[in-house]
Amino acid sequence: MHDVSISYYPPDCPPQPFDEHPGTYFRMIKEKNGPRPKDFHSPFERKMNKEMEASNPCGRRGISIFSRIDDAKMVILQTPSFPYRYIIKLKLTGGHGVILPSPINENSHADWWLPVGVTPLSFCTNSIEGPIVGRTLDD
Repeated sequence: MHDVSISYYPPDCPPQPFDEHPGTYFRMIKEKNGPRPKDFHSPFERKMNKEMEASNPCGRRGISIFSRIDDAKMVILQTPSFPYRYIIKLKLTGGHGVILPSPINENSHADWWLPVGVTPLSFCTNSIEGPIVGRTLDD
C-alpha cells in the first residue's frame, strides 16, 4: 500500500478499488520546454473546480492522465481555451502512485494519486508532442 493518506488527501482517498496500473500514460502540459512541477498540480492545488470539494474531494486531488495519446489530443482540440497545448509521455511502474480509470465520454482518462515524496518529473520521458492546435470535430 502506498502512503497517500496525508492531510492533503481526505479520508478513503484514493477510492477503492484502485491499482498501480503500470504502463505508458500521457499528461497535458503548458510549455514545449518540458514539464514543470506545477504541470502536475491537481485541481485542488490549482484552486480549480472548488464546487467539486463537497461532492468529490478525492477526485479533485487526482491528476488527469490518459492511456491513449489520441484522447489527450482530442481534449485539447475540443477545448480551444484549454491552456495545455503539449503532451508529455509518462512511464509509470509500481511505486509511482495509484490509478483509477475514470473515462469521460468513453475515453482513456484516469485519475492518478501520487504517493508522498514522489516527484513525477523523474519518470517523464523526453517525448513531447505539440503544440496541439487545429479545428475541433464540431467545426
